[in-house]
Amino acid sequence: MSISLIVNTFPNTRMLHPIEDAISAQSDTSFELLVVKSADRVPNAIGTAEYEYVVILGANCIPKTHFIETHRKKATTGIASISNRIFLDQTISQHILDNNLHPEAWKVFDMLKLRVSGHIPAMFPRTKTDLNSNYASFGIYGEEFPSNRHQKRMPSAGTVLQLANPCS
Repeated sequence: MSISLIVNTFPNTRMLHPIEDAISAQSDTSFELLVVKSADRVPNAIGTAEYEYVVILGANCIPKTHFIETHRKKATTGIASISNRIFLDQTISQHILDNNLHPEAWKVFDMLKLRVSGHIPAMFPRTKTDLNSNYASFGIYGEEFPSNRHQKRMPSAGTVLQLANPCS
């Protein structure tokens, strides 16, 4: 199944750099990329997306290396998913931005060390059980999507690291 990836960006261009790096480092590079500069433009981008399976990435979310690959494996027409979210605290978020780190390649052990040290306050799947959407999503929920098709839910697909917001 073909995938369109919509990235919602903040005006804060420092946050965009690690997200762009992570998108470039995807193990599956066969996807359409659409970039929007505010959440209210996401529905328009959905309407112009070339493919039926649309993944929406939040403005402060760094996709892990196998994010698209995982979505492709689970992609089914008429299915909606929300990605697993790993929250990063302000200290580690700032460290990523200041030192041009590549957290998209971090392994589970790296993240567990950060969890034990208190830099990852929450590490769990974020699913919304009443999601009724046309799209795989992250950071934007069903009520913000056009509702021109009936959809089913599926388990979370892909993992993203969410930077603390805002990072100066």
